[in-house]
Amino acid sequence: HSMISRKIGNTPLTSGPLGLGCNKMLDPANAEMVSVANTAIDIGIHQFDGADVYGDGLCEKFFASVLKPRRAEVTLVTKFGMIRNPDGTVSVDGSPAYARKACEASLKRLNMECIDLYYLHRMDPRISIEESIGGMADLVKAGKVKEIGICNSTVELIRRAHKTHPLAAVQMEYSLMERSVEREVL
Repeated sequence: HSMISRKIGNTPLTSGPLGLGCNKMLDPANAEMVSVANTAIDIGIHQFDGADVYGDGLCEKFFASVLKPRRAEVTLVTKFGMIRNPDGTVSVDGSPAYARKACEASLKRLNMECIDLYYLHRMDPRISIEESIGGMADLVKAGKVKEIGICNSTVELIRRAHKTHPLAAVQMEYSLMERSVEREVL
């Protein structure tokens, strides 16, 4: 039942044609969630996609607990840049300083030394994309991140980001309800 793996961009990372979005996988004591994660791997879903903001870090802790025994079978993806404020609002920080801080916190929660694919979750309007991607490129150089990508961006920003440092992937919202990405990005 295994799916065929394919390369992610021009990188050594691989994934099947489907990944598993894990924004609700927050509790390693939940047997159903653990079963879903293990079944996904068993049928060939190798890419597990989370973010530091999902459950205020609980998603990454779930990854650390549940995926650690099968780490070699998984391409682990996480994101940074969205911050849930104490009042419930969300803000964005794409600064290089925050990229370093968020990466260190994610690595600690993940109990890992390196993130496979690290996304900028949202563009920070206060900071140029070149500066944000430059900060992420520093994480690659430091060996903390293997590859980088961006989420929900415009074609222009994707091109500028890629000129700053090669992007392994671009993650866009795309469904029957949201097809605007077809016009330019796809």
